[in-house]
Amino acid sequence: RFNSHLVFPLVVDEIETTVASLCELAGALDTGAGFVAAEPSYPLAQDAALGGALPKSRIGLSDQRRRERRGRDWHQWQRHDELAGPEWGTFLGAEHLARIDLASIGASGTFERVILVSPRLAFLQLTKNPADDLSEDFEPKLQRARRALAPIMMDLGDVNLE
Repeated sequence: RFNSHLVFPLVVDEIETTVASLCELAGALDTGAGFVAAEPSYPLAQDAALGGALPKSRIGLSDQRRRERRGRDWHQWQRHDELAGPEWGTFLGAEHLARIDLASIGASGTFERVILVSPRLAFLQLTKNPADDLSEDFEPKLQRARRALAPIMMDLGDVNLE
């Protein structure tokens, strides 16, 4: 089992190419779970990628989402089959896909794009623009994604923000 983290500046005009490249890399690594999120600064992006610390408050990062990010660390051994919470981009591995109906999720209209990378990997893109991740209007989209992904959502009842 290996963990990989990428933190890099994102050029919005190149999002299609970037997502395609990330999907290709994730497929080559036989990724079991992962996410793509936008952050307003490199230090916050590094914190989100590496985890381990209480996520800092910012516009677009609700307490629920902060709890989900912390839960991703607290329940790291469950990540391969349960999701702490959706992000702007969410990779679902084989164990996730075995427990959901990806075609129904795609047909729900909840996600901008649903990409079947391989039979063992899918990528769910919540909106067209990753900068949406930094706005207060992002939370309702995350709520819809949580409902669509309910069968694979983690129980975060033990996760706090203290």
